[in-house]
Amino acid sequence: LALLFLSNPGCGGGDSSPTPKRQPLTLDSPVESRGAVTPPFDASGVTWKGPGLLLTNAWGKWALAGEPRYFNAEHLYDLINGGSDVFVNYGFREIVTADYRHPEKPGVTLNAEVYDMGSLLGAFGRFSLYLDNMADPSRAGDDLPEGMQEFGILGDGDLLAWKDRYLVHLTLLDENPGASVEQIRQNADEALPAIAAQIFENVKAPAMRPPETSLFPTADILGRSWTRQWNRTLGYETLPAGFTARYQRDRALWTLF
Repeated sequence: LALLFLSNPGCGGGDSSPTPKRQPLTLDSPVESRGAVTPPFDASGVTWKGPGLLLTNAWGKWALAGEPRYFNAEHLYDLINGGSDVFVNYGFREIVTADYRHPEKPGVTLNAEVYDMGSLLGAFGRFSLYLDNMADPSRAGDDLPEGMQEFGILGDGDLLAWKDRYLVHLTLLDENPGASVEQIRQNADEALPAIAAQIFENVKAPAMRPPETSLFPTADILGRSWTRQWNRTLGYETLPAGFTARYQRDRALWTLF
């Protein structure tokens, strides 16, 4: 049974005001100041496990700068202060976070996070909340490599993507005094999509949306506006977990669930 609700601020129907195509993303995981690494980190003894098996000691000239760190659901709060519950609600199991540095880019750190969300539904559901915050999410992945465009978002300095049970977040941090947004964006655009594409290749499962999203009619749908609600769909206590999609015709907005 599918029901239509006219959009309003209480129903999660979105906003008709324009949203910049590129904008900073956040997973509410603050990254502390890294500082310099002298001498360079010796990664020969690093053993990758769990979601870390999708990462490597180096991506081209971007080399591992320290031991990767792992957090399970019980300790995720130590990494994400105040934002861990939403991950756990979607089935989170474990995260690996690792820093990389480039010999020709002093003061710049590339941080890679891989979340094992336990299932395709969990990874899709958590990722879908970020697209739900965009007035028009249809082109959020336009600047990503072919094959990733439907499964990622490229922001100013970071990239968020999902495949199968994994959620990937790459962030470029520039601690040089006077570093500009344009410099950060340029460095991020050069490195992040290529690295994300390699991580995608390391996930052997196919890239696919949950089959439930194909139940939605396609006429007037806002591209990539599907969401998976873990509970209280559209904020109603009487509705359990479910899927939503947003629609627009001229200036009329509505949500189907």
